[in-house]
Amino acid sequence: IDRAFELKGDTSAGEPTPGHDTLLLIHSDTSDGSTTFVDSSQFGRTITVAGNAQHDTAQKPFGASSILFDGTGDYLTVPDSNDWAFSNAFTIDFWMRAAGVGVNQPLIGQWSSGSNSGIAWYIFRHSSNVIEFTFGNGSSSTSAVSTSTLAATTWYHIACVYDVGKMGLWHNGTSQTTTSSTIVTNNLGLVVDIGRDFAGRYFNGHL
Repeated sequence: IDRAFELKGDTSAGEPTPGHDTLLLIHSDTSDGSTTFVDSSQFGRTITVAGNAQHDTAQKPFGASSILFDGTGDYLTVPDSNDWAFSNAFTIDFWMRAAGVGVNQPLIGQWSSGSNSGIAWYIFRHSSNVIEFTFGNGSSSTSAVSTSTLAATTWYHIACVYDVGKMGLWHNGTSQTTTSSTIVTNNLGLVVDIGRDFAGRYFNGHL
């Protein structure tokens, strides 16, 4: 993998040091209730907070805190960049803990609609409690869907990977599915949404 897009990395020795190819790295390792979000990658991108998305020390897979979204208007945005129009291998990974089950909820993505013309890429949690990783080129799209379901109030490490004509999805280091694809992602010129989608749905839980 020659490019990486990380929301949160896992290491027992502390916070990971971002590599040269890391495009975005958001640590949540701070004080309870803080609404300051920092991109620790080399790019230092601006992260904008909506609603009352905040750091929460009550839940975290490691470190001091995680990001709390209450499902009613909480989300983060990262400015558009040509970096998000992936044409080479990439990884998007993060930790998640959903507050409940049986609800469609967006996790992260760059999309303006559910049609192929409006999809660059996204990661979504379905009401059937599986994760879908999709990306499109404007006229077609390819998806990888997990085979295992996710329980409520349980931490999972999710990794979505594209490399050399195939895409895959992992839970806690275990492969869920691998799908063939040669699609180059659509450059939509949109912000990256974390915790919301175009349809006004919001994530309820911790990332």
